[in-house]
Amino acid sequence: MNIEIDNAPLTYIGDSPIHGKGVFSEIPFLEGETILNYIPWFRTFYKIRWVDLTKFQTDHNWMIPVDEEWCLTSDKISKIHYFNHSRNPNCKWNISQGLITAAKYIPLNEELTIDYRLEYRPNRQNFPDWV
Repeated sequence: MNIEIDNAPLTYIGDSPIHGKGVFSEIPFLEGETILNYIPWFRTFYKIRWVDLTKFQTDHNWMIPVDEEWCLTSDKISKIHYFNHSRNPNCKWNISQGLITAAKYIPLNEELTIDYRLEYRPNRQNFPDWV
């Protein structure tokens, strides 16, 4: 794993009981504390058409929709790639500030999760299978 932008310094990547690898707390977090700031990672983004995304990009990067044709992506890996989904997450996105914060008290070594259902997905009918 090649973390190119460590925007969650008080966390580590480990084997996840949820799926593959996950992000875990190196310290206890109090509700509302910042865990990850994704603004530095966003500075590495560029605009690309959804249909031009490669399988590597969709497997390893996060895409942000611009519209039905265009999205933003990055070739840099951040810890945000390793957050797993939960319908009862212990973290929440503060999209307007570019932060992931603790939704409740999180003890040491607990896996950090977010709710992927908050992530926008365009109609994928005309996109490659891996998008």
